[in-house]
Amino acid sequence: KTLAVLYTSYLIAANVLLHTSILERKLDKAFAGSIVGVHVTHGAAWSFFPGHMWVRNATVRCYNYDVEWILQVDDHVAWLNPFALAWRSVHVIRSRGRGVRFRLRYRRDRDAPLGAAAAWIPPIDGLPDPPVHPNVPRPPPTGPHDVVWSMVFNHLAMEDVREIWIEKYHWIDSGRTRGRFSMTPGRSLSVALQMEV
Repeated sequence: KTLAVLYTSYLIAANVLLHTSILERKLDKAFAGSIVGVHVTHGAAWSFFPGHMWVRNATVRCYNYDVEWILQVDDHVAWLNPFALAWRSVHVIRSRGRGVRFRLRYRRDRDAPLGAAAAWIPPIDGLPDPPVHPNVPRPPPTGPHDVVWSMVFNHLAMEDVREIWIEKYHWIDSGRTRGRFSMTPGRSLSVALQMEV
């Protein structure tokens, strides 16, 4: 009976969080007024087992002082390590998705003329054009005692990758990617991805 009550409680709590905008609002509030931002939206999401999540029409939009990027995935299934959250880490053990689009652009100095390069800057919904540095001084490097969250994606497998647009490199087709990446903002980035087109 105890297991049944715990499982039922998990189903209710997890799916209420995924079906409402509570998490999106919390994330927006956490980054309000900051030069670093993360905005996550999704069309539908479900979880039937702890650590397992299915998401449809997911969008992750991020920016910092130097770059802005957006990732859109039509269908995504992920298996997470829920215990990693206690150490401020989003650890995705396995991730499968399809219908992927990724765009990244660099922020420019406010007074620098764009010229012909303006045609190669990918538009990103929800972020102003042209992408310029915030009107504040560049922040100092992250210190060793600053509280930051890390992200680790192992066994990443994405089918039907439709677009990758990084400045003047614009690819549209249908491919797939396999690999892993990890990121701790302001400290480290490790990418090991293989793209098949």
